[in-house]
Amino acid sequence: MRDPFEVLGLPSSATRDEVRARYRELARQHHPDAGGGTERMAEINSAYDLLARDLEGCRRRRVEVKAKARTANEPSPSRARTRTQTTSRPRPRSTPAPTKQEGRTIQWKDWLARARTVASGKHERPAASAKPAAIKLEISPSILALCRFHGPQTLKVSGADAEGARLVFPTTHMDVTRGPGLPGEQRFSVRLKGSLPGPEGSVFVVVRAPDGGSRRIPVYEFSCPSNEGSCAFAS
Repeated sequence: MRDPFEVLGLPSSATRDEVRARYRELARQHHPDAGGGTERMAEINSAYDLLARDLEGCRRRRVEVKAKARTANEPSPSRARTRTQTTSRPRPRSTPAPTKQEGRTIQWKDWLARARTVASGKHERPAASAKPAAIKLEISPSILALCRFHGPQTLKVSGADAEGARLVFPTTHMDVTRGPGLPGEQRFSVRLKGSLPGPEGSVFVVVRAPDGGSRRIPVYEFSCPSNEGSCAFAS
């Protein structure tokens, strides 16, 4: 993949806020719903994901690549002799660009790997003053994957006293409506309003049961490049 700073048109000194603002600007310009191309949008999403996960690492890698390029361009007698002694080799053929479906599959596989990390608890979480009490209700799914371009996702709470459970969520980032459910269960329709703040896995909805127990469900933003009306993980 190309250098993520180059893809987004940013200097390596860009801050997280500048990266996020530039991503939103490019997403509005190149999203398929706005007439953009899926390959370009997938490239922008991948570059933003890299910078959001490891901004300092991307800076170091860019410096290392530039240093290697400068060293490679410096002529030296030994290198000149080696070039004259060796025969020219045919260049390998370039790999063809992925198709629209292949690009979406690659992006979704990358999303699944990171979403599973969030669900396993191996990610940064805000410090909690006290560990919440265990909850006896069954909740599905264990991760909420929301796309701001398409429809909501349903969170189902089932078990004894499920009708009395309530959902706590950040109202600045998402809308929640209570949906119809069968006896012994309750459903909530969760829709993303706009982009979530970083880092990944730092936003949760909390299911609170009548017995005082609670469970946190991580929320992850999935920017779907599809223009077909629904997402694979948010339909």
